[in-house]
Amino acid sequence: MARLDRKSAEHVAVAGLVVQVIGVAFCLVICLRTGCSCTWVLTWQVFIGALVWTIALIRMRQVGLAEDEQAEWERMEAERAAGGARGRLFDEDEIQAFTARNRLRLMNKYITPIFSLVIGLGLAAIVSLTLYFHIVKGLTDTVGLSMVWMMCVFSVVTFVFFLFAKYAEGMSRHAEWRPLRAAASFMMLNTLFAAMTVISHGVARFGIGDDFDDPCAYAMLGVMGVIAIEILVNFALDFYRPRVEGVEERPAYDSRLLGILVMPTGLLKTLSSTLDYQFGFKVSQTWLYRFTEQWLAPLILFDLATLYLLTSFVVVGPEQQGVLERRGVFKEVLKPGIHFTLPWPIERVYRFPANEVKIISLGHSGPEEETDKLLWTNKHYEQEFNVMVARRETDKNVSEKELPVNLLVATTTVRYQIADVRKWYYASPEPEKLLEALCEREQIKYLAGVDLFEVMSTGRRKAAEKLQEKMQEAADTVATRQEGLGLGVKIVAVAVEGMHPPVVKDVPEAFHDVIDALTEVETTRLQAEQVHEQALGSTRSESATIKLNAQSYYTVRVAVAEAEAKRFDAQNTAYGTSAQVFKAREYFSALEKGLQDPTAVTADEKDAVPRKIVIGVKDMDQRIRINLEDPISSDISQIEFNKPY
Repeated sequence: MARLDRKSAEHVAVAGLVVQVIGVAFCLVICLRTGCSCTWVLTWQVFIGALVWTIALIRMRQVGLAEDEQAEWERMEAERAAGGARGRLFDEDEIQAFTARNRLRLMNKYITPIFSLVIGLGLAAIVSLTLYFHIVKGLTDTVGLSMVWMMCVFSVVTFVFFLFAKYAEGMSRHAEWRPLRAAASFMMLNTLFAAMTVISHGVARFGIGDDFDDPCAYAMLGVMGVIAIEILVNFALDFYRPRVEGVEERPAYDSRLLGILVMPTGLLKTLSSTLDYQFGFKVSQTWLYRFTEQWLAPLILFDLATLYLLTSFVVVGPEQQGVLERRGVFKEVLKPGIHFTLPWPIERVYRFPANEVKIISLGHSGPEEETDKLLWTNKHYEQEFNVMVARRETDKNVSEKELPVNLLVATTTVRYQIADVRKWYYASPEPEKLLEALCEREQIKYLAGVDLFEVMSTGRRKAAEKLQEKMQEAADTVATRQEGLGLGVKIVAVAVEGMHPPVVKDVPEAFHDVIDALTEVETTRLQAEQVHEQALGSTRSESATIKLNAQSYYTVRVAVAEAEAKRFDAQNTAYGTSAQVFKAREYFSALEKGLQDPTAVTADEKDAVPRKIVIGVKDMDQRIRINLEDPISSDISQIEFNKPY
């Protein structure tokens, strides 16, 4: 059987290496110009591919030299056997004649495993360092080139990579050109990554999705990580893999997974050859393998079909509501329960915890600090944010150069519930962050217009009510991208949990001193007001007493004067009627008063005086009886007679 010419394979290896080098330079320039994350990962992958093509070229060249030596040795042996060539002088002639073969053995034994280790560690280092330093997020997508132009260029790059990969893969099916298999596999991976770059640019160009570049870059890094792990595992297993005479050794950097990518139809053949090579005997000839080979494809197809049909059944939890879209257009809102939809991606359901109360924490971030005492001098959370609070305008201690504001740490908890899942979903790509920004804005605006000491003491409840009202109004009036106004949320409650001065060196202690001074001033003021009120009350009481006494005296004097005037009129009338009777009654009235006990105080004591009196006159035998009791019948003196005209 004629041997294949290795020159063609070497030419392909050189061309592939040139293509890889040009691809590295091109991708690096595009990455620096545009800041594309996918292009950044593609640049490193093409660079690793260039290394693989380099080792493939070296191996092809070394294998060719070894075969040329073998052919030359066989020719010389044939000449010796025919007697036309000199004999062998020393036993070392054979060893010296196969120097290229010996170099190939050394290369397969030492250089190839070391190169495999370098490739595996290089891929792992690229993935690890990119993720550790957040290089993907740090790249700024400032596309200075036309999206359409970049899509066209990368489409050409993808096509070139694909042609070289398939051509090299076809050549690697022959044993003489087998070193091209690993290079073809890595170039096919370059093709896949370039196609993903074209897709990411197309998504960005036509507005199908937002920020699709970074997810594609992370997916590419994930594939590179898997390949790195496989190469390192193959490197470790090479130490324990049995060497069988006549069986071609497969280098560790020749990825089996990438071989599946290059030859998808030979998946089972790749698996069987890997098992045979790993275990050292024909595993592919066992009945279990043959049974699996026969029924594996139908079982996989059945499982895939079942999994795909399961996308038609959607379960919405009791605390959830779902938004159903058909071909990207809103259809309806799904309530809790089991629903049947068209398979993905025709219809999609996005679930949200609409019946659950969620919490937004403002004024701090990170976990709560563990402390025995909650004091102003201790930090309550890992990171606390300051807000500006107004200062009283009547504060005389504020100089003209100072701003009438204070800094305060305000810890606020906002509890909200999704009232309209349709508005919530279509309002913003990140509605939670938008709502948090609105609540934080309203808190800053409100605290900038209230007094520091009022909001820290008696005004906290009022502040919570006002903040809830303002936050609800902001959530209802914010402009959204599709559904007009409103986020579709209900602010259930707002709790102002804590307010304290910033925990900076000497600030809480100084604030305590200010509070003590203000408390002392307020105490002194209240004591002065108390003394003032007491003095004012005493003065008002004395004034009212004097006024009442004067009014009483006035009333008594007026009443007495009026009574005396009436009495005088009555006496004058009685006197005019009967002067003698009047005089007698007055006399006896005065006599009655004179006969009363001057020490009598009460009415009973005064009534104890006898009302019937017998008066005896000296030198007279007659006695005068006086009866001062109230008469039962009218006295003759009380009878009015008709007066003459």
